[in-house]
Amino acid sequence: MTLPPRPICLASLTAWCDADDALYKQAYLSKLDRPNNQDVTFLRSWFERPNMGWFPLRGLDRKAWDPEFEDDLLALNARVPPDTMSRWFTRIVCPLYHRYVGEKLKVS
Repeated sequence: MTLPPRPICLASLTAWCDADDALYKQAYLSKLDRPNNQDVTFLRSWFERPNMGWFPLRGLDRKAWDPEFEDDLLALNARVPPDTMSRWFTRIVCPLYHRYVGEKLKVS
């Protein structure tokens, strides 16, 4: 996805141009969708699994995936099930399956 064209600034107004550019980008980012809850949950668990991600984040952004900051996350292309039945299946059935059946089955 690319940014739409923005107005051209005069060279003598660089400070205003920088501020305008930042506001323009913020307005663009604010229109993006939030990520799917199942995707965020999966990503969090993936970071913690030794056989998958197990890649700890260090530094200032180490808590970026914590639930308290979940409202700050954006998705460039949020996954949305195409119909009501698929939406119900992915939001209700899949999490229940993983909670009660999938967690109990371990592949060796």
